Amino acid sequence: MTKLNSFFLLLITISFLIYSCNTSDSKTKFNVTDTSKISRIEILGQNELLEFERKSVGWSVNEKYSALPEAVDYLLRLSLNIVIKAPVSKEENDSLFNSIKNNFKKIIFFEDNEIVKTWFLGKFSKQDEGTYALVDENSKVFIISVPGLTNDLDKNIPSHKFLWITAKIFEYEPNDIVMINVEYPMKPDDSFKISFKKNNETDFYCENKHFGEKEKNILAIGAYLSYFKSVKFNSFLQDFSKNQKDSLLKETPFFVIEVKNKNGVINSLKAFYIKNEKNEIDNNSYLGVLNESDFVKVDFFDTDLIMKTPEYFKSN
Repeated sequence: MTKLNSFFLLLITISFLIYSCNTSDSKTKFNVTDTSKISRIEILGQNELLEFERKSVGWSVNEKYSALPEAVDYLLRLSLNIVIKAPVSKEENDSLFNSIKNNFKKIIFFEDNEIVKTWFLGKFSKQDEGTYALVDENSKVFIISVPGLTNDLDKNIPSHKFLWITAKIFEYEPNDIVMINVEYPMKPDDSFKISFKKNNETDFYCENKHFGEKEKNILAIGAYLSYFKSVKFNSFLQDFSKNQKDSLLKETPFFVIEVKNKNGVINSLKAFYIKNEKNEIDNNSYLGVLNESDFVKVDFFDTDLIMKTPEYFKSN
């Protein structure tokens, strides 16, 4: 299990134990009445916008990542079971309203392109055992919670993407791949490229030389494609500063791989060694850069199968 899963795994485990609040008395203006019709969700925090979209194979995040299924399920369960504990007092309403409007987390639920529900979440009140919130920019502030699950909705609906996505580097069905380019900058003779044509022909290149039909092992190529169904990373590098990122990108990676799908979309991984003060290489993990933008920690165990050399694909 990756570190990314742990946050929501505990929450979703608890959620299965909650009492189902589906009577008319428990329904509030904050509720989403039919989550099966929700096609898109937006979470707007102070520094990040997350856009979830329902796909045929699950939910996506920002049209780039696969969403953690239990995380989205948890959010939808919140929307079904949310209740109003009480409106705030008249004396507190104006100040709390201004506080929420100046520092809020906004969650919007869509059915197709129509807005179904909008929440403006404020801070958790320990004294009131609930979260201050507005709905649809209403000027009335309410104290809300989800009985048996959480009173602090602000904390449990984070706006950081790393808590919502699956820890996947590559996630392909074999027949969706049209090109794989592998480079070993420090060992160029080990680099290779595989491309696939519409007529199922396979081209294999290494050292700028084309593999003949008798030289390439089609079964080995087929097995290699299957390894891309689920290639994971360990965790995002949360405390990696801009200077650290810039410095890392100036180094020479020991491994680079690009995968192109049928739609022409390319996903890439650059791998850099982790070294200690004695300049010794960590044999368990390395630093990875995904698509030139996301910095992650990767375990060798999770990517060993895709780090092949041309010898793996040669016929005996």
